[in-house]
Amino acid sequence: MQFLDARARSHTHVEAGIRRGKPLSLNLMPSRYFKVNQAWCTLLALATELARWFQLLATEGKLARAEPAALRTRLLDVPAKLAGHARRRELKHDPAWPASTDIVDTRDAVQALRGPG
Repeated sequence: MQFLDARARSHTHVEAGIRRGKPLSLNLMPSRYFKVNQAWCTLLALATELARWFQLLATEGKLARAEPAALRTRLLDVPAKLAGHARRRELKHDPAWPASTDIVDTRDAVQALRGPG
């Protein structure tokens, strides 16, 4: 029984990875050729890992445990415009937007990260 329980628990991580990958186009294979689809799955795995590292390093609270689709909705699908001012580009977003504090906190966390070396 313990062996079966351990096997089921390890498979749960695989199923969770597949569940997280489906909103990121895991179910949309772009070609009928195996090599192209293999490259697509490799890129999807890389994107999933980058999103997870982003969550670990730059988010906190509910966003740190959110699924990729929720993370995309809260941080990337926001009404904003890119404005130029004093030879700099600034991202202007609506402060009344419900996720505006999450966006500002995440941006500040990314800017506070130190580079290598």
